[in-house]
Amino acid sequence: MNNSYTIVIASIGSNSLIDTIDSIYLSNILPHEVIVVIPKMNQLKFKEYKSNLVKYVYVDFVGQVKQRIYGFSLANSDYVIQLDDDIIVDKYCFDNLLQSYKYFNGKFIVGPSFYFKDGTSCYANISKLSRLLSLLLFIKIKPGTVSPIGYGYGVNFSNLDLNYIQSDWLAGGCLLLHRIDLPKEVHFPYSGKAYCEDLIFSALMRRKNFKIYIAKNAICFIDRPILNNHNYDLNSDYKARKYLLSISNSSLLKLNIWYSIKRFILFVDKYIHI
Repeated sequence: MNNSYTIVIASIGSNSLIDTIDSIYLSNILPHEVIVVIPKMNQLKFKEYKSNLVKYVYVDFVGQVKQRIYGFSLANSDYVIQLDDDIIVDKYCFDNLLQSYKYFNGKFIVGPSFYFKDGTSCYANISKLSRLLSLLLFIKIKPGTVSPIGYGYGVNFSNLDLNYIQSDWLAGGCLLLHRIDLPKEVHFPYSGKAYCEDLIFSALMRRKNFKIYIAKNAICFIDRPILNNHNYDLNSDYKARKYLLSISNSSLLKLNIWYSIKRFILFVDKYIHI
């Protein structure tokens, strides 16, 4: 198998990008190139990581999905890995993703297992509120699935003796595609933060009869998210998940109930902090 691969990173020029590139350099199999796509408006604010391996491309538009797809169009390798600019990759992450082509044939995409930097699986715990609301709406929490309200449940490999597991979706922070399978059109139809774009992409790939796998031994690390309701756009989130459910012709009833509850919770939170 040809291990030539390109990494595409869509970024706004975040400081975390340097740490991400540093971790790429520690990989046991280095990529052919790393293409970093950044809006021109941030070019003067961003300090480039000087390297022959990294190619910076400055574009006239802003949007993670659109930037990423533009980066895809510049890739020349057989395999392409999309990577977010705030992820630290394990030394063998890319190697283990590429190894999937020895095990699977046909149309498929594969992504890694995600862990927080303290070594805890990102999907080890589900909040009590989410469990309560799922119970009230008769939603079954099953790893690797997308719920009837457009939320993806991740896979915690801690107690699983499997190298790969099939899933309904992949987190967009890191995934591997063959060059011939790269998307050429922007699949996220809205401006602003791309809420659940990875679920939308996964749904569209499943509709094209792609299988989706998660590799246990391909590992990425991320920071624990900081919960900040003041930076959360409920309406944009709702609109994106409504679009996701429309792809699979799913009912919006439970989604509408869920977001009515969330709207009330956010209202109370805002009122308490006045």
